[in-house]
Amino acid sequence: MSTPPPAAARPQPAAARSAGSSLDLSEPAASPPARRSPSAGNPLDLSEPAATTPPAQRSAPAGNPLDLSEPSPPTAPRPARHPGAASTSLDLGAAPLAPPVNTARPGGSTSLDLGAAPLIRPEPAVSRGSTSLDLSPAAPAPSPAAGPTHRASQPGHHGQPSPAATRPTGRWHEPRTTPDVSTILTPQSPTVTLTRVQSGVGTLTFEAVVAPGVGDLRLGCAYQLVSGRSSTVQHQAGRRYAPPGETRRPLVLAARQQFERLEFDLRQVADLERCVVYAFSGNGTQLEWGGTLVITTFGGDRIELPIELAPSNAVAVLASVYNIRGQLVLRSEMDLIGRTIREACRGYGFDRITWLDDQTPVD
Repeated sequence: MSTPPPAAARPQPAAARSAGSSLDLSEPAASPPARRSPSAGNPLDLSEPAATTPPAQRSAPAGNPLDLSEPSPPTAPRPARHPGAASTSLDLGAAPLAPPVNTARPGGSTSLDLGAAPLIRPEPAVSRGSTSLDLSPAAPAPSPAAGPTHRASQPGHHGQPSPAATRPTGRWHEPRTTPDVSTILTPQSPTVTLTRVQSGVGTLTFEAVVAPGVGDLRLGCAYQLVSGRSSTVQHQAGRRYAPPGETRRPLVLAARQQFERLEFDLRQVADLERCVVYAFSGNGTQLEWGGTLVITTFGGDRIELPIELAPSNAVAVLASVYNIRGQLVLRSEMDLIGRTIREACRGYGFDRITWLDDQTPVD
């Protein structure tokens, strides 16, 4: 029977060996694969616990403050902090991940800044010449193809203005009469505007200057006053004054000398809203339209309306007059409209006139 080895020769556990000598520098036995605990002898150790120790690494003895054994392998690297953000003494946690878009952080971090840097929106570029309160829109930059803008106003090679300087502005100017020159109204230029003096002084005369071969051409006028009263004036029918019954100061007077004519007293032009001058056959026969309707102002200015219509026995509206804020606007119509005077008046909106028959209104 073999004799058991003496007690002194038996191997002792590693824990017993380390506990018996404070300067035991021998290599301890390998510990099982477990996470090592922080040293119990360092109360101010605030560092993050180490990562899981690999199976081959031993754990440090709990009660050995002078353990000079081989240090543990480096743990896994921490996530990178923001560039330029300084770590503080109270930074106890891992640095948060930087946002994926704006990682640059302006300025330094404070000692208690534990969060991620906020996103910074790009500020719009400010022009050097603009002030802080300048809210007006910036002028558009000239295109390279257009060239400098001051060249448009410079004269040409021979002293003539450049085409850009003489370009029309697009502003419409009211046509006016010219002294000592007749103004002719045509379908291309059918209107003319009298000045306030021409519209308010003296008499405005309409006269049908026609040859005998035209036929028995007669003139008439349908008018509408500001008061709403409306009727006609016609020398051939004996209705010579307007308004009817007014003989001392009539607004419109119908007369016949060499030709048929109508006269408007411009001292009462404020009472006139609008009127039309029409022509018709006095004996009912067909007219060979021709001649000219001549309008004369008190100062002697002439406005001529050529009568160019196809032969017909219909009523023709030759001209219209509108009072626009104290200025009379004359327009050449030359419109064959209706077989009777009543049809012609209704065609131009004089629907406030009541009629006895097709030629005579009821006043």
